[in-house]
Amino acid sequence: MSSASLSAKTTGITILLCGAATFFIFIQVVIFGSNSSNLIMMNPFLSGYLHLSMSHFLLNMGILLVALLPNINKNYSPLKIFYITTIISLLYLPIEALGLTQVAIGISGTCYFLLSRCLLGLKERRALGVLGIGLLAFIEIGGFFGSPSGAAHGVHLIGMALGFISLKYDRRKILSP
Repeated sequence: MSSASLSAKTTGITILLCGAATFFIFIQVVIFGSNSSNLIMMNPFLSGYLHLSMSHFLLNMGILLVALLPNINKNYSPLKIFYITTIISLLYLPIEALGLTQVAIGISGTCYFLLSRCLLGLKERRALGVLGIGLLAFIEIGGFFGSPSGAAHGVHLIGMALGFISLKYDRRKILSP
């Protein structure tokens, strides 16, 4: 199967999961009222698949589709995407629970994970990749500490850091006998 078809398949399944999570929160709000929605939005198994707007959803799905195309990310199946999204959400949960930032929803942390793998995995243009991820990190750190833009910048930073760590793990695994 080609890289493009694998990317499209994984993105398509992720779109279905986003629809299912949105349906689930809709049912909960109908049954328990709108005050219960924060509990679902902080659920690490669902929060990555919820989106506030169609533009947020389309942007995340576009990034996911493109970030899954390079060979470095071709082995990321819908199940691996789910695991990564859940891990990022679990790592971010204490920050949310303490009220240090707003509740994070959407799969953008996973998108940043995959983007950092793409950029930092550039072999021929390593400096360009490091510059790109450095610029993204600078923007996200500034947003985390400075501008209340409505984005959960901490999730993006966690995604980038885990992407970097995963590359180190992949390289170690490749180099071991």
